[in-house]
Amino acid sequence: MKKILGILFCIALSIQISVAQSQASYSDYSPSQKNNIFYDDFSDNSKSWTTGENGTFNRSAGTYTWKDHKNGGWVVTKQSVSIDYQRDFEIEYYAKFHIADIYGSIFLFWGTNYNQSHTLGITGYPFYAMGTYGSFTKFSKNYEKLKNIEFSRFNKVTLRKVRNRLYFFMNEMYIFETEHTPERISEVGLMLSNKNAIELDYFRVSYLGGRSSSVDLDDNGEPSR
Repeated sequence: MKKILGILFCIALSIQISVAQSQASYSDYSPSQKNNIFYDDFSDNSKSWTTGENGTFNRSAGTYTWKDHKNGGWVVTKQSVSIDYQRDFEIEYYAKFHIADIYGSIFLFWGTNYNQSHTLGITGYPFYAMGTYGSFTKFSKNYEKLKNIEFSRFNKVTLRKVRNRLYFFMNEMYIFETEHTPERISEVGLMLSNKNAIELDYFRVSYLGGRSSSVDLDDNGEPSR
């Protein structure tokens, strides 16, 4: 009997450890566990996002649209945000995707510069992809068919780094994960190609932990207006 109980205890312990190590649920972190180090709701351009031909603000709606007007190359809008890659963190934005060319891309990037960065987004539509600048194909094992995304409305896109893993969520649904490569992060932003566009409602970067957030979040984990 003791042997059986011992086996059952080991099984239960292994399950508990496995659950503790897995972060495949968006709800693993509550709003109170997200400490914002950067946040913009695009009510104005106080953060100095790139404007002009490619970038426009709709102040009444509180949105920022970034658009590529050409075929070929990248258009980049970015922010200087230093992230301690040894800590757990999250990058999240709420946006509507405007796909003009199914062979174009819409990517979030983080690193020391967009051309020395890691990327996450939509490429070779209809696929999600996570990779590095100029080397998306080597991450083909992480390509996933688009799911849980609505092109007619805004979508919540979440990149979460926990320990040595990166997790990707679309509208709070787990999509895929990959190994985290520890490298210096001093810039975050968005890069587009082939006449595609993205309309942003908010963009935030947070450390994950127990400290209170510098921006109030509502019950859904979104910054309160």
